[in-house]
Amino acid sequence: MFTWQTLRASDGRIETVDAWETLAAVIWEMACTSWEEPGNHWLSYVVDDAGQVVATALFGPEESLLVTISDGRQLCLPMPEFYRTESPCTHDGHGGF
Repeated sequence: MFTWQTLRASDGRIETVDAWETLAAVIWEMACTSWEEPGNHWLSYVVDDAGQVVATALFGPEESLLVTISDGRQLCLPMPEFYRTESPCTHDGHGGF
């Protein structure tokens, strides 16, 4: 299992987000949902079953999530289109929201 955790910069509080079977699944989830609270007031990281940090993520320039994996890979993941909308409201297609 791979567990996504966050470390809050202001007070050092650690929170567990969730766990997934594969590292790829955790990174996919991070890439899709980290945008709910963008900014570097949190550090996201992933630990394996042995308690070793295997990936870290923080926000970079131009609305990107920068992920570094312990095997040396570095990923630059763009903000998902869903979060690029100007309004959080959704239109129902019939003149209402």
